[in-house]
Amino acid sequence: MISGDSTIACSPVHRHPDVDVRVLPGDAHRALATAIVARINSATGTLDAMLFGKPMVVTYRLGALSYLIVKTLLHIPFVALPNMLAGRHPLPALVQGAAELQQRAARTILSLLNR
Repeated sequence: MISGDSTIACSPVHRHPDVDVRVLPGDAHRALATAIVARINSATGTLDAMLFGKPMVVTYRLGALSYLIVKTLLHIPFVALPNMLAGRHPLPALVQGAAELQQRAARTILSLLNR
């Protein structure tokens, strides 16, 4: 299940024959409640998925200049809020890389589905 617009459904994981993807515009909680695994790209979304007990892949993409500034100024070991709260890396957190980010997220999600 995807909360968002239908343009989201074009990444590689959505074309996998064993993955059923449905778009639920603006209904994140229903999408999380029915999902087996989640790809999240918002801070509060990661906390929602954590509360729903869903395995997830966290992705963040910033503009090139923003990423350079953040990478230079912030020296934090964790990006995802649940990882910050846990003080370790229980969740995969993928940052930057446009198309590469999509591919890495798809591979990680499929690996979570195959567990």
